[in-house]
Amino acid sequence: MSARITIGRLYLCMAVVFVGARVFAGQEQPAGQPPKAESLIGGGVMIKNKPFEGVDTKVYPLPFYIYRGQRLSLRGPYASYDMARQKDWSVKAVARLRTDGYDADDSSDLAGMSDRDVSLDVGAGLTLIRPWGSVEMDLLTDALGKHKGQEITLTYAKPLRGPFGIEKLTISPLLGFSWRSKQLNDYYYGVRAGEVRPGRPLYDSGSCLNPVAGLMLNHELSERWSIFGMFQNEWLGSEITNSPVVDRHHISSLIIGLLYRL
Repeated sequence: MSARITIGRLYLCMAVVFVGARVFAGQEQPAGQPPKAESLIGGGVMIKNKPFEGVDTKVYPLPFYIYRGQRLSLRGPYASYDMARQKDWSVKAVARLRTDGYDADDSSDLAGMSDRDVSLDVGAGLTLIRPWGSVEMDLLTDALGKHKGQEITLTYAKPLRGPFGIEKLTISPLLGFSWRSKQLNDYYYGVRAGEVRPGRPLYDSGSCLNPVAGLMLNHELSERWSIFGMFQNEWLGSEITNSPVVDRHHISSLIIGLLYRL
């Protein structure tokens, strides 16, 4: 199996992370009650762009599998385990596959670049659930020594149930940011001495803060079936957009699918 196929499949898995996070954000258990174990399966499509020169927006078919237990949660390549839990907050250990990379043959504009590899990030997370919404923060670091960097993400979501008089509809807006370290950005967006070409100078990236916004719509068709749509946009900081291998100022994803609760 080629590296290109492997990375492509991992990008499909990343969509499951997005789906799992947003679906459960809209279906949190009431404060003071432990979550009931549940699993969801389904399928859909994702439209996603990547910021690299010459890499086109892609459409992917997506299978979904999501599990949430008393402490363990599995959402594609994202896993978390609650180390401590109280009425409305939990502290967890987290692990996540990072698929920010590319293969040099993804685009002729990337010719001469070395592949940027998939890695595994691990760390800790905090979730706070209140009547005014939920806040989630993850602190992650590279476990495989690929990018050797860190990322801190902070998101706020507020599920709105029954808007516009539609009882079975839930709309969940999301706001947040991602702080990425210099090492993380430089690995994926930097240009090394051996990669310099005419029109592609040496580039040493720095840390940056990326704002994120999104929206999920989930409509329950029955007790077990639901249809959903999600959009998320991440605005890239100048330390990324100034890279000579980057030609977009944002990364966006649109996902539409059908879920079945087991």
